[in-house]
Amino acid sequence: MKINKKLLAVALAAMPAAALKAQTYNDTVRTQTWTLYGAGGARGYHGLRGRAETGIRQAIAPDLNVGVKYNIRPWVRVGLQLNYTKIKAENASQTHTQTITANFQIGNRHDGVLTTDELVLLDRNDVHLAGADLHADFNLLELFSRRSQRWNLWAGFGAGYLHGWNHHTVTTATNQEGVAKTGRHFNVYNHDFIATTSANTDIDALYLPLRLAIECDVTPRWTVGLKGECSSLPLDKALTPKWLWSGNASIAYNFPNKRMAKPASSQHTDERAIIERLKQEMAALQEANKASLAEAAKLRSEMGAKAAELEEQLTAAKAALSAQMGQNSVFFTLNKARISEEQARTLSALAEVMNVYPQATVTIKGYASTEGSRRRNNALAQQRAEAVADMLVKDFGIERGRITTMGCGATDSLYQIFELNRVAVISVDNME
Repeated sequence: MKINKKLLAVALAAMPAAALKAQTYNDTVRTQTWTLYGAGGARGYHGLRGRAETGIRQAIAPDLNVGVKYNIRPWVRVGLQLNYTKIKAENASQTHTQTITANFQIGNRHDGVLTTDELVLLDRNDVHLAGADLHADFNLLELFSRRSQRWNLWAGFGAGYLHGWNHHTVTTATNQEGVAKTGRHFNVYNHDFIATTSANTDIDALYLPLRLAIECDVTPRWTVGLKGECSSLPLDKALTPKWLWSGNASIAYNFPNKRMAKPASSQHTDERAIIERLKQEMAALQEANKASLAEAAKLRSEMGAKAAELEEQLTAAKAALSAQMGQNSVFFTLNKARISEEQARTLSALAEVMNVYPQATVTIKGYASTEGSRRRNNALAQQRAEAVADMLVKDFGIERGRITTMGCGATDSLYQIFELNRVAVISVDNME
């Protein structure tokens, strides 16, 4: 049986081609993409400069936000946010009494006593605040686990500018009472009145927001979340609060990359089907190669007269087998160095070939994907290479001296499909 070289070349080329077509969820939704969002909730403040602290209440008011974000990588994004809120501050009622005893006259009576009682009925500031800020957010789940997540925890900071309009209203109730005495006669004066004054003031201030948001991707295009924010106003300007805080519910629309042809779950299913089919085709080719080698050996023993012709066929079979077995891959799951039963079949076929060619040697290079720390990935890559070597020695009887292992650390470029980089690559040499 002759080896179908064209079929072998197509099978070996199919896996990297399939990897180039596949894109991960992070590639399509969180890498070089835009997001528009709106949020609404409540905002409050602490401390209103230029006002007596006694009696000021920390009012809660509606808060509205809109913004745009640019997702640079799955773990970092930058954005612009516009916000509006209205805060109110009121002082408690205050009473002020003033007594005048000189040069006071009621009718023809002089040197009387005038007493003025002034009660502040309302002392309120209504402040309208409109702000804009630039900020950066970091995805804590992606930053530390480096896994594709539909749930995300973002922490961020920024700097912004507030412009406000303050309307200050003071309403007072005043009672004036005067008494003047000459001899046995008294003249009495009593008057009550209410007065209201108001003033408008513009406010400009710098603010520094800190944000924490938890978000869930309902679909690749729609995201909902909850956001908390605390902003410091560091410059001491009259009628500005010292701190602003808010809580909001948000909804966002994402603009995924055009590379996303279908949902990630369907994409992964297709990738697994392609990989499984390629593995089956490789196994069939290995069986075909073994049958070809056995037939060549039998013909060589039975047909001495055709030894030269058979030698040429055997040489061609070896060359084709070397092209196929020159590089085998054993794939692993995340953070594991254990070889599955399915991957063990690849090593079984490799061991049979090495038994046919006792002079053949193998080099095993272990790799890890880029999740986790560098130290962990280096150790994991070496463990995967050693796991393959141990199975060849213990389960298939290959001499340890014919095997070389190397831990090559983390990579994301060996295969375009990110998960396939958790692999041990086996190279076979000296098949002559």
